[in-house]
Amino acid sequence: MKPRAYLTKSVFKIGLECPRKLYYHNKPDEYLNDKTEDPFLEALARGGFQVGALATLKYPSGIEIKTHKHQEAIAETAAHFNNKNSILFEAAFASASHFVRSDIAIKSDNLLRIIEVKSKSTDSDDEGDEFISPKFSKPGQPKLYAKWIPYIYDLAFQVMVARLNYPALKVSASLMLLDKSESCLEDGLHQMFRIKKEDSGKQVIVTKIPGTDFKGFNILKEIDLTSLVDEVIDGKETSEFHLHGSLIDRANQLSEIYVKNQKFQIKEAVGSHCKKCEFRGEHELLRSGFDECWIEFANIQAASSKVMSFDLWNYKGSDKALNNNKYLLGDLDESDLGKPGPTSERQLLQIEQHKSGAKEPFLNIPGLAEEIESWKWPLHFIDFETCTPALPFLKGFAPYSEIAFQFSHHVMEKDGSIRHAGEFIDLNPGNYPTFNFMRALYKELSKDNGTVFRYSSHENSVINRAIFQLERSEEKDKDLLISFFKTITTKKASQKKNDYLWKGDRNMVDLLDLVKKHYLSPLMGSSNSLKYVLPAVLNESNFLKKKYSSPIYGSDQIPSINFKNHTWIKKVGNDFTSDPYKELPPLFSPEDETKIEHIFSEENEINNGGAAMMAYCYTQFTEMSKIERERIRSALLKYCELDTLAMVMLVEYWRDAVKP
Repeated sequence: MKPRAYLTKSVFKIGLECPRKLYYHNKPDEYLNDKTEDPFLEALARGGFQVGALATLKYPSGIEIKTHKHQEAIAETAAHFNNKNSILFEAAFASASHFVRSDIAIKSDNLLRIIEVKSKSTDSDDEGDEFISPKFSKPGQPKLYAKWIPYIYDLAFQVMVARLNYPALKVSASLMLLDKSESCLEDGLHQMFRIKKEDSGKQVIVTKIPGTDFKGFNILKEIDLTSLVDEVIDGKETSEFHLHGSLIDRANQLSEIYVKNQKFQIKEAVGSHCKKCEFRGEHELLRSGFDECWIEFANIQAASSKVMSFDLWNYKGSDKALNNNKYLLGDLDESDLGKPGPTSERQLLQIEQHKSGAKEPFLNIPGLAEEIESWKWPLHFIDFETCTPALPFLKGFAPYSEIAFQFSHHVMEKDGSIRHAGEFIDLNPGNYPTFNFMRALYKELSKDNGTVFRYSSHENSVINRAIFQLERSEEKDKDLLISFFKTITTKKASQKKNDYLWKGDRNMVDLLDLVKKHYLSPLMGSSNSLKYVLPAVLNESNFLKKKYSSPIYGSDQIPSINFKNHTWIKKVGNDFTSDPYKELPPLFSPEDETKIEHIFSEENEINNGGAAMMAYCYTQFTEMSKIERERIRSALLKYCELDTLAMVMLVEYWRDAVKP
């Protein structure tokens, strides 16, 4: 085990999530941990390295504390603070067993301003307090919106330690965020900051220093949160944590648990948050912290191999079930579910399949037959890959404007014939691909009036945001594109049931909605992701096994752009392999794939587009060879083609199932 001298910011954050994790953390030779931090991947995914670099450019006289050694960093910071005025990047503060580094620290006489730079966005046009929930706050007892808790507590921890380290200074607290209401005043801002790998293997940021007329700082917004941070430090903020008292009380408890290598009391640790525990899993050589917790708490052996009650799909009653000693999925029944409706019906079906050990899927044959009867031929299947870079590509665009850089398109005729009909990809650094993406997609879908399929709401949302961008552009063909794409999408004007800005008469059909209504396989677990649905249908459909266990994909029978005579289902012994995604060339190493999955776990639960987004970020923001760029391009094309083929296979399975 590595020495544990300090409770740092990152460890403090883990301790707030669950103090029990502190015992398992930082023990790579003992405990499985599939959420091992990778600051480079995290910064690349969120745009953190770019936003941080842009923020430091605002302070040209700033000095970076570069050393990674705690004591050296503390000493260097103190030496600079002997000056009347100083601006430091990565300033170091320590008190007792607490240690923090601040993005920007500005000392002026006896005033110290701590600025935490985040690639998260704010909107200065919004009315009201975007940090404090009016619904749950009381006078003198603010309650933060959940999405802001990690950021505000991170800032509060820094300010607390800085005040303890320098009690003579008056310390204020600010967040520097990206303002989505501001349009960027610079073209190519995102290309000012690139990542280069040195001969030593270290990743460094290469910044293009702007001229004196640079206008790119307008998208940064600094928000003074000193009063809110003071309330957090005093323990007045009312978000529920495992520890109580002032922030120093909590920090002292966490540092004692961590530095002394103690286990937090188990009865206070378990809850629905355990579902996404990074120490959950099975490994031949490493122990599972998740398993140890549940053995100690409820004597459940090998909990990682079991389906817990909080694993139920879309279940909001997890904590109530745990309080009633219903720990496993098999412990739940209808009384544990919410109001009768489609969600509770599907949940009950999942519970019943689990209890009975069902091997066969649920298929609503009449419902599927009715859906299929309503479709117009030929059928079109589309899948998009997108990215929302923190810094805008073009002048006039706001932070986190969406980039649509790739699509795949399959076509199925009524006689069952299939072809990979088209695709689009643009990975050229600095290119803004969305408008050309839309033109290429228009050419693919405007040839007939056949039904268009997507999987989840992603494609509808992407097209709607592209329409928004086109409306504000000067593209000559924008009216044609906007008019066409409004025929295959919907756009709500408000949350009211039937309040639409438009609702296309050829509106895309969401296969995810059909899965939720008409299909549930025990092999899908609690996920409706296409990457879980595809292996399920390949295992269950004799039609698909027979068809795709021969090398017909990428032949004259099923034309493909990226595959040639490919066999999707292969036999090993007496069993068929069932996951075509594992047959594809990897975009990243298995370890990095796991880290990326955790980074994007919440926002990409259905599409699982995190790996493609990360690959795009690599091509845009890092220096790479033509060979490496082509490797990524080839792999992305195959992944996206398989996504639309998976949709085709799902429809083939259903068409075969509903035949008389």
